Amino acid sequence: MTLHEQAYKLATLAHKGQYRRNGEEYIYHCERVVQMLMSLWITDEVILATAWLHDTLEDTSISISEINNISKDVANNVLALSRKEWQLYQDYIESIKEKDIRMVKICDIVDNLNWQTTHKQRQRYTQALFYFANLI
Repeated sequence: MTLHEQAYKLATLAHKGQYRRNGEEYIYHCERVVQMLMSLWITDEVILATAWLHDTLEDTSISISEINNISKDVANNVLALSRKEWQLYQDYIESIKEKDIRMVKICDIVDNLNWQTTHKQRQRYTQALFYFANLI
């Protein structure tokens, strides 16, 4: 099984039973992030696996050791994408150093932006998107 397939399998298991506000299964968000990266010609298996698993540490019971069993590089990337509760958003954004990992976050923000219903939520995501884009 490829790294990409292993990450998909773990992400599907991790997000099982999770739904977005509109009733959509959460795993489709991860799939759209992967698809966006691929549409940008990002095909590195470690980055695509990172995209499948980008929300697992914050939103599921999956542990870093389970991700580490698939790949240490993916685990490190997922850790980099996981915002600490105490961390200011701008500091979090600046802490992500590698461009490919930033691209995972940008695609995550773009997909999340589509689901925000209030002006304030959309404004926050748009600001984050522009900030990230300036770092690329």
